[in-house]
Amino acid sequence: DFPLLDSMAEASMRRIYEFVPQDHSNTAWAFATVSYAHGPLLDSIAAAAIKPISQFQPQHLVNTVWSFAHLRKVDAPLLDAIALEALQKMSQILPHALASTAWAFARLACHHVPLFDAIAARAINSLGSKRGHGQIAERNVGMMLWAFSTLPDLTLASKLLQASRAAGQRLDGLSLSGMFMAFQQRHMHQHCAALVQANLAKGSMFAVAASMSAARLAESGDATGALELLLSAATGGLNAASQQVWIACGGCVKSMPPCSDDRFPDLGEPYAKELRLLQHVLTTAERGNVESVCAAVESFGEGMLPGTSRWLKVAGGQKAKVLVDAASQAPMGGVVVEVGTYIGYSAAKFARTRAARTAGGNCASPSCPSVVTIEVDLAHAVIAHNLLMFAGVAHMVEVLVGHSEEVLPWLASRMQEHRDGRPIVDLLFLDQRGSRYSADLAVLERAGSLKDGAKVVADNVLKPGAPLFLWQVSRGGRFSTEVRSLAEFAMAEVEDWMTVSTYSRNFEAEEDETPSTVPMEILMLEWKAEQMRAKTHQPDHGGSGVGFSEWAEFAEEMRVGMQLAGLASGVSRLGRDVSDKCEQ
Repeated sequence: DFPLLDSMAEASMRRIYEFVPQDHSNTAWAFATVSYAHGPLLDSIAAAAIKPISQFQPQHLVNTVWSFAHLRKVDAPLLDAIALEALQKMSQILPHALASTAWAFARLACHHVPLFDAIAARAINSLGSKRGHGQIAERNVGMMLWAFSTLPDLTLASKLLQASRAAGQRLDGLSLSGMFMAFQQRHMHQHCAALVQANLAKGSMFAVAASMSAARLAESGDATGALELLLSAATGGLNAASQQVWIACGGCVKSMPPCSDDRFPDLGEPYAKELRLLQHVLTTAERGNVESVCAAVESFGEGMLPGTSRWLKVAGGQKAKVLVDAASQAPMGGVVVEVGTYIGYSAAKFARTRAARTAGGNCASPSCPSVVTIEVDLAHAVIAHNLLMFAGVAHMVEVLVGHSEEVLPWLASRMQEHRDGRPIVDLLFLDQRGSRYSADLAVLERAGSLKDGAKVVADNVLKPGAPLFLWQVSRGGRFSTEVRSLAEFAMAEVEDWMTVSTYSRNFEAEEDETPSTVPMEILMLEWKAEQMRAKTHQPDHGGSGVGFSEWAEFAEEMRVGMQLAGLASGVSRLGRDVSDKCEQ
């Protein structure tokens, strides 16, 4: 209820100097948990909280800075005051709160070096003591690792990671992605390979990680190092993708290490679903045949997951045709940018379509890829790289690791340098969190990266939903947008929408409207979509997740809500394949 929140904010501002420290903290936290950034209220809290900052309890300090970070509100005087007070109370801050503090300061790009040094020292000492092993959870170490990886000097991140490994922790791909991103963007290829090999080459991920690590070395020009890595890893078992790297590096076929693709990962292993999918591809698909590889991915999703609460998030089935058609109609000479690699299915589709159109005339190498795809989870990126190698298109696809919020600005800058500021993006495929679609598209628009006539394709616009994005691309003259109603992949009875927009650089757009002008019903639909996304991650944390029937009910609820809000009113229900033109 946004009018209620506005009223509460106004009432709080009138009495802000009557607040005690806990009131400041609780108010900021309450607005942050519903993701409502009321600017004047946050300014009032910041101004009123600095003077009594010494009276804040450690948790109040942490909750306040976390809230400002979650809402993307930078207030330098407040942040400096919180940092200095946190240093005074460092010994009283709980391990999980240390992680939240580091994350918050890093997210706001406030690199308070003394504070980060103190947090790192506490964490490393705790990991090194017998009493401390259970005090800092792996997810908290991951948050701190990401924060320290945003620093110009990666010493703190390296020391923390070393202490975590020494304590017997096994960090997941999300925890490691920030450090990999820092190495990748600094072209530290050997560090990338070492990070993957040291931290992910375990259990069923062993061969997958070894293949990726060797490929990174080969791409940097160290073919000898790649072959040596594969030889040393051979005792632990390699896979068919490893053999692709071996051959590409000039290894002798007769001395090539054998594959061990005969064991499917146990369901309880980390990333079991994705590893089992890759194993299915490697054992059933034809090497070097993209269509065969993609068909194997689809057969896995259609034959092994229905009846569970596990959703294979690939744009397969009817959706794949939308992708191929868009790639076939998009301009050429530039790149396809995909946000949300997952296991590499759509990247492989794009690579094959681009190759067919260019007939060998387009540049396709790590320094000049045809497809650039972004994945937030390093483990998913490693698995995707294996799939792309096996499909024979890894040389056409560059997999960047990190959150799109951090990677896209860096990528846009790099593309501008390579093209002397000229537009380069032929097609943009948005397949991450729907709540990021608008912001990620805006990054490339502001950078001038989109070509005239560029295609912007978005998946899962109905479920879990991207109502704000759909509202934005359906109302402005910059985009001509088509909404397609399709069956969700491997959920025949569940409706979803994809959008295909054509970008016009020549249209003189008016100044973008501020978020406050977004209709209230759109904001409420956006909130509902976020709640559903959160529920889809529950199986990873012991929850039940979302069943297929619940997806169908939610899709219908979102359809009704969006059409009542004036979005895609002409789109027929699932099965009739009718499109809605949304041109201004």
